[in-house]
Amino acid sequence: METEAVLFLRRRVGEAALQAALAEAFVPGMGDEALIVHYSQGFAVGISIICDKGFALPRAAAALSDRLDTAVLLEDPLGSQWLLFTPGAAMPEAVQVIELRHGLDVAAPAPMQAGTASALCA
Repeated sequence: METEAVLFLRRRVGEAALQAALAEAFVPGMGDEALIVHYSQGFAVGISIICDKGFALPRAAAALSDRLDTAVLLEDPLGSQWLLFTPGAAMPEAVQVIELRHGLDVAAPAPMQAGTASALCA
């Protein structure tokens, strides 16, 4: 059984480096060649990959983020949640996707500092 992995990279990456990183992160789960689309706004590269069902997509997205040194946005195939992986981060962050005219971006809650929180209550 197969499933589709949908990922977006924050920045553009050279084609050779991208293909090498995809092969490393998704082997042996990758089926056919990945479909790659370039966007002019927000997350610059969209990737669709057919994988074996049960393949560890979050682990592959984290590896891709670290290897390419860019944020990776992954659509969780088991739910309607989007996960943002950043290089070196221990865990992904759940984010809300914002549709732009020519791409996607994300909205994530910003951590509040004590001074900011007290100013809101004043």
